[in-house]
Amino acid sequence: MTSSVQIFTEGSKNEKGVGAGIVIFESGHNTKSLKCWLKRRCTNNLPEQLAIFRAFKYTENIQTEDMTATIYTDNQITLDSLQNGNIHIRLIEEMRRKLTEMRKTNWKIKLRLVKAHVGIRRNELADTLAKHAATNKDITETYKKVPKRVALSELEGINIEKWQREWEQSTKGRTTKEYYVIRTRVVFWGVKMAGAYG
Repeated sequence: MTSSVQIFTEGSKNEKGVGAGIVIFESGHNTKSLKCWLKRRCTNNLPEQLAIFRAFKYTENIQTEDMTATIYTDNQITLDSLQNGNIHIRLIEEMRRKLTEMRKTNWKIKLRLVKAHVGIRRNELADTLAKHAATNKDITETYKKVPKRVALSELEGINIEKWQREWEQSTKGRTTKEYYVIRTRVVFWGVKMAGAYG
């Protein structure tokens, strides 16, 4: 059975920015298009997740007799994350809660994977919206939360730079420094840092 509401969602992240696009079809007619702009500090999957979450929120206000909706995404990671109870990313948790709320009010929501960039017109429309949103600073910022792992990575980088400055500026251990030359960068806990090599 075909859902009376079909929504195609897309996310886009590139050197120019980050955006999400949502295209809503009701009974086969394009009734609404939405664009979201995010800061570049977000992860690659965040705009895809935000697009689906916004699709949930828009759908719950649609007046339809059969209360069925199919939401399409080309992001397998998001679909897997929603199914995996061990994943506790903030937006994924919010999506699960919203989905549960909607199902309690008799909404029948289906999530479907769609292939990207294979000429599916409705999905291409969502992709175009996402790319436009990524470069359009006139759109009000939609999602301001910074993912935990991004914040931790930034903090690690700050700490490493601080350590490096203190090492270079310290007058202590001058004799030791003569034997250790900073030659290159090594990977430390997944972050590149300067290493001392003799």
